[in-house]
Amino acid sequence: MSNKTVLWIDHREAIIVSLRNNNIETMTVKSGIEKVTDSDNSLPLGNPNGHRGAVSDDVKERINTEHLKTYFGDVLSSISEAGSLYVLGPGEAKGEFVKQMEKNRPATRISAVETAGMMTMPQLVAKAKEYFAKKETTAV
Repeated sequence: MSNKTVLWIDHREAIIVSLRNNNIETMTVKSGIEKVTDSDNSLPLGNPNGHRGAVSDDVKERINTEHLKTYFGDVLSSISEAGSLYVLGPGEAKGEFVKQMEKNRPATRISAVETAGMMTMPQLVAKAKEYFAKKETTAV
């Protein structure tokens, strides 16, 4: 039996539920992404006087893009054994993740991508069991 995986993902965290035989494994991957503000003190000094200037939109976007690339890479590593993947999430992150996955790991089979709000771990485990049980009965 292949590893069946449900991934709930947004820009802050990914919750992974893997079903293999009768075993359930769960994992959470945090993105570490924080919103970059106009006066982010973690960025280099804006001028020789030591004042930090406003952070331009393109710098914010570049920082965010690099963080997402690293985060999605961490999630991809965490689901490396997925034979069948069901992707859930509330916003744009699920689509962005699927695009990166198709580019970097095209062999992973995506069963479905759906919009879903925040779920507790027990709700996600129940959703995983229900989805794959239904998928098995319709495949027969």
